[in-house]
Amino acid sequence: MTNGKLLKEIAKAKHFTIQDLAAALGLTRQGLSKKIENKSEFRISEVTKLSEILGLSEKQKQEIFFAF
Repeated sequence: MTNGKLLKEIAKAKHFTIQDLAAALGLTRQGLSKKIENKSEFRISEVTKLSEILGLSEKQKQEIFFAF
């Protein structure tokens, strides 16, 4: 389960829009929004790419993508 709120907060703080992130992942804005809202799952490659783009620490990555 994804912590979409935390993901959005970090993206905003680093001046990335959902559209920016979607484009970097090769997704539509709607496609990324579905993943953030837990309507579909992130692929491992997408988690890796987002982590790199946003400069996430291991702790942040765990809190966002592996939250329960």
